[in-house]
Amino acid sequence: METVRAFLAIPVSRETAGALKALVARLKPRLPEARFVGAHQWHLTLHFFAALTPDEVDRVREVGRGAVATVSTFLLSFRGLGAFPDTKRARVLWLGVGEGARECAALHERLRAALRGQGLWVEERPFQPHLTLARFRQPRPGGIVEELRQGSGHEVAPFLVERVTLFRSVLTSQGAEHTVLDEFRLGGATGEGGGPEEVHGGP
Repeated sequence: METVRAFLAIPVSRETAGALKALVARLKPRLPEARFVGAHQWHLTLHFFAALTPDEVDRVREVGRGAVATVSTFLLSFRGLGAFPDTKRARVLWLGVGEGARECAALHERLRAALRGQGLWVEERPFQPHLTLARFRQPRPGGIVEELRQGSGHEVAPFLVERVTLFRSVLTSQGAEHTVLDEFRLGGATGEGGGPEEVHGGP
């Protein structure tokens, strides 16, 4: 049976995307060997699914819609640079969450409980909300300690989180290509202008 690679995520707003472009422009000269994520890939992953059957996709839709319907909209800002697995062996450069971190974690937990309730697989590792900025093919000699120190206080102005998006992810030779499968509005979301931009990209 054909399966779908997919994930639930918070897409960024147009204004936030503009601020992130300015940050990336400052970082690129300092990290020439990094492969920076395109603006079409910017989002905050809540749950990732390596392989869903068509029936499971429908169940994720049902869970997502129900789980977020009673969650109030909240403000979310990105702040502080970090690296996975650590600064000395950096393979991923990310931007952490400032305002809204508690609400984001609560949303993640609410979705996880609902997904489990439907018998769907969820990751057990601790949730660390972040937005991926760049990846390294090989750990950089000497790490990226200085770059992280200089960006430690950087903060992107908050935006209103109004929806969670279910993306399908297809791996290609050029990287992951994503399409929107469904969107679930949080309680209190108006759906009027200025909402998050429909971006497509990898988790």
